[in-house]
Amino acid sequence: MITVNNVGISHSTSEILKRSHLFTNFTIEEIEALLADIPMQHITLEEGDTLYTPYQSDPSTGFLVQGSLKQFVKLHSGSIVQLANIKPVDMVDAQSVFNKGDTSPASLTATSPSKILFITKANLSRLFNKDKRLLYYYMEIISGQAFRMSEQLEHASFLSLHKRVGLYLQSAIRKQLSDEIRIPHTIQDWADQFSTTREALLRTLEKMEDEGIILISEKYVQVLAPDRL
Repeated sequence: MITVNNVGISHSTSEILKRSHLFTNFTIEEIEALLADIPMQHITLEEGDTLYTPYQSDPSTGFLVQGSLKQFVKLHSGSIVQLANIKPVDMVDAQSVFNKGDTSPASLTATSPSKILFITKANLSRLFNKDKRLLYYYMEIISGQAFRMSEQLEHASFLSLHKRVGLYLQSAIRKQLSDEIRIPHTIQDWADQFSTTREALLRTLEKMEDEGIILISEKYVQVLAPDRL
């Protein structure tokens, strides 16, 4: 069940927001001053609650302060593509709040009991007018979210799970400048990124290891033959 409460800024909330990219270069006192007259909503979700579905109007964004969320789309083929695992202090659907229809193309569901601090588009605009640095940091956030969405959809366009894993590892090599790639969180989290099951991903990884393409350890995957990914 989803519950909604109107809230104002508190010291504990400011400490949480300080860890977000939007406010990372501000002091606790500056955050409290910026948000002093900005109304917000505290939304609580139980595991399995869906906050919104595609094209449902909701001109607001916010910060996950507790729990975990997944953002996903259902393709016309019927397959589901997970776009993002949202963790505490991540912004929720920041890239959609300023679109013309005030809607998101994706669904957002709680994967554990969660709390989100929401702020409307109008009040977010007020924040930007108070300090222009906030607009710059916000643009960095939405650019990163849009890039990751595009990357996830590109991964999903490949029919073979082997190819999707290979594309992910190639991208990770370029980002990390290393052929030793850290496995994100858990195998289940990684499987969710590929919109597949944990068992299917493990079978694919084991097959790639048997073929001498990769070497798997507890927390890392070492790419031995990048030309065969």
